[in-house]
Amino acid sequence: METQNFSEKVAELLKEKNALKCPVCGEENSAVFDGIFARKLQAGNALPCAVVVCKNCGAIREHAVDPLGIKVVSNGAKKTSANSANV
Repeated sequence: METQNFSEKVAELLKEKNALKCPVCGEENSAVFDGIFARKLQAGNALPCAVVVCKNCGAIREHAVDPLGIKVVSNGAKKTSANSANV
């Protein structure tokens, strides 16, 4: 399988799920930042997220990467499920 960078893989997976449309303005012109954002939870754990920004209105949103099949290991390396390309 072809190797993709993180932002390309997340954008591809969100597009497959029809989740790139901006919930604020309705445009489908978004950019995914290349890197994982760790949303800190009250319990002290962190939820690995991808950050998506609408190129039209600037709305910012987060998507948990685990439901997309991207697993994050403790040292920050990113892995995907067997059905996804490596990132």
